[in-house]
Amino acid sequence: MKTPLLLMLIAALPLALMDECSQSHEPESLSSDYFRPLDAKPEKVVEGAVVYVPIYSHIYLGARSKRSFAATLSVRNTDAINPIIVTAVRYYDTAGKLVESFLDKPHSLAPLASADFFVDEKDDRGGAGANFIVEWESDKPVSKPIVEAVMAGISGTQGLSLVRSGRVVKTLP
Repeated sequence: MKTPLLLMLIAALPLALMDECSQSHEPESLSSDYFRPLDAKPEKVVEGAVVYVPIYSHIYLGARSKRSFAATLSVRNTDAINPIIVTAVRYYDTAGKLVESFLDKPHSLAPLASADFFVDEKDDRGGAGANFIVEWESDKPVSKPIVEAVMAGISGTQGLSLVRSGRVVKTLP
């Protein structure tokens, strides 16, 4: 009887280690050919925007029950010809305090490419009223990017997901 239990524990170990390793907030796309860091922002800005995206790191299901979510923010360049420059991706908590800045310098996002930013389900720093602020710009006219978030959580046999679109709160220049 002890052997099957031992085998199950050994089989579960890689999954536990993978979960532990997946806690990084660094998006996979930060070092890619399609989302690359730039030394400086463009000298002239023809258009751009500041986009607000609501994030729910958890929601309340009753007085003593809350459901936690993992969140993926997606910035999608919808222009088929021109890149856009993503200048900031910042994560704020319910009180409006900066939790994390995901970029330390502007990044060029290739035509029709997407960049994703992840907040783990176990990361409750944001709270129920968390949000992302994404800033983008371009030195030529472009199709506006889509900025949205998908939040998902699983508890037992139940799964719950939410999708929220970003809202432009300021246009540039």
